This record gives sequence, C-alpha cells and structure tokens, in this order.
Amino acid sequence: MSANLGFSRGRRDVVTLSALGSNLEAKLVPTAQKLIKQALHGISPADIEITTRTLRIMTENLSVAPQSALKEKENSK
Repeated sequence: MSANLGFSRGRRDVVTLSALGSNLEAKLVPTAQKLIKQALHGISPADIEITTRTLRIMTENLSVAPQSALKEKENSK
C-alpha cells in the first residue's frame, strides 16, 4: 500500500508500508471499519457529511493557526 499524504506544508509525501505494515493493515482495517460502523449507527448520512465537513474545516484552521498566531504576534509589536 502506498498513500499520498498532503500534510507537509504544500509537499506531498508518499508512504509505503513494509511487509509487516501490510500484514498489520490487513488485520486492523477490518477492525477499524467495524468500529466506524458502530460509531455511526443511527446517524443520518446528512449528519455524517456535515460533521465530516466541519471537522475538515476545523483541521484546516488548526493547520494554519501557528502561522496566523505568529503574524498576530508580529503585528502587535
């Protein structure tokens, strides 16, 4: 498995799993899927979509927060 992650300041990092990692993935992904299914039980698809979108925006806000805080600190001098 390879994953293209976009968390590194505009760069894309490619992560490839070792054989051990692939074996763990094969065991853990079904467990995670069951937990997600259990957690989402009784929640409408529309509510899941809104929550996912909101959490994504919050994550984006936090990823730029340190930069914004520095700018605010510089501007207050």
